[in-house]
Amino acid sequence: MVGPWMQTVFLVVVGSSWPFEAYGEFEYEMAVPACAQREGLALLSEDSLGGSCAGARRGEIDEVAAEVLMLLETDAGCGDVDYQGLSEPPLDSVPVAVATCALPAVLTFQIFAAAASLRTACRSGTTACDAEPALDLIRASYSNFRARMPSMIASIDAPAEVAGTVRRYALEEAESMGKDIRQLWTREALATWAANPAALAGAALNACSNIGLSRRVLYWRANTLLGIVSFGLASYLSLVAPRSEFLHSRQEVLMMLLGGPPADGQKLVEVGVHLARVAFGLLGTMQGLQYIGVDPYVYDSELTSAESTAKQLADLGLSPDAEGGEGARELSTEVRKAAEYKLSFFAGRAELLVLPSVEAASRLPDASVDGVFIDGDHSYAQVVRDIAAWEPKVKPGGFLSGHDFGNTLDVARAVLERAAATNRTVHLAMDWVWYYYV
Repeated sequence: MVGPWMQTVFLVVVGSSWPFEAYGEFEYEMAVPACAQREGLALLSEDSLGGSCAGARRGEIDEVAAEVLMLLETDAGCGDVDYQGLSEPPLDSVPVAVATCALPAVLTFQIFAAAASLRTACRSGTTACDAEPALDLIRASYSNFRARMPSMIASIDAPAEVAGTVRRYALEEAESMGKDIRQLWTREALATWAANPAALAGAALNACSNIGLSRRVLYWRANTLLGIVSFGLASYLSLVAPRSEFLHSRQEVLMMLLGGPPADGQKLVEVGVHLARVAFGLLGTMQGLQYIGVDPYVYDSELTSAESTAKQLADLGLSPDAEGGEGARELSTEVRKAAEYKLSFFAGRAELLVLPSVEAASRLPDASVDGVFIDGDHSYAQVVRDIAAWEPKVKPGGFLSGHDFGNTLDVARAVLERAAATNRTVHLAMDWVWYYYV
């Protein structure tokens, strides 16, 4: 049974009618897992496929719909938005997460409910395999979204330095979302759905995927700008590329920067190999890539900050002793073994330099690599040293890049200061990736 709290959430954020009434409890549970019905969209996060959300009626939809639902749930918690704290729009002050994430997220789940229910009915051969009711619900959901979104965007509560940019981003993505949805009722599309209702379900699921990706991009772009301001680095905003490539992972960004597979003759250095997750994915996908990994695999206070050491120990379920001795040595041994094993699959294309970053850089000729990815010690002083040591090693037209820009003040500060000193434009991506061209 859909609780009154969740009905209030959707009524307040989206509009005047409850869109799932015509579908009932079964279809609503396909759109939003049962745990989210109890506790709200804040639980629709990256972890929602595990724990209390596992198997929430997933067996009643097919693999295609399940994959779309997984995408829609990713980051849909919107930073734990408190929907109960909202009053009836228009609002004088709208949290950034509501306009850039929550409202589009609700739209995607509404469309998903209609599409998944229609798909299930058509696969079962029931009389409910009818495109018109599903299309009516999709139109109503989009109409509510379109009516609410402009006032929400206009009322976004953001720091003055970025408010205009965030609003522009939101308007651009809202228009992009609208184009995907409106394709469902062109003249040609309507003729297709009349003859084949199941085709509408597939097209609507595809629209959900596109809107879900647009929402994630919008939310990350807005949050990255807010992060720069919160770090006290607003004076550097002009250095950030206005239309960064918001790809979804470190691997995707690096593949794009290297020109995509097979990357014949391309040479990449990764500083901070750890378990070689990034290296393993890249080398397996890009058959021509030459890779040099750099990691001292010595976890102590002289080479690695205490915070970084503790985090990496925790990743492996290990804890340092009081002096940081046995735990740190165990971490060094086990992590290095794992990395060496993974890289052994790519003999002749992968090399591991077990050295401190700056020392390793001194062993490579200048202008000898196509790109460098820095993900080592995140302390300010070390990031500054890493950038200074590795930038000369990159060929003209190559790139310097790294991780944890938007969630680590020291990284953001070091990168932006270097960009300001060298007159470079910093590009940002999801997964907290930064890069600039040399």
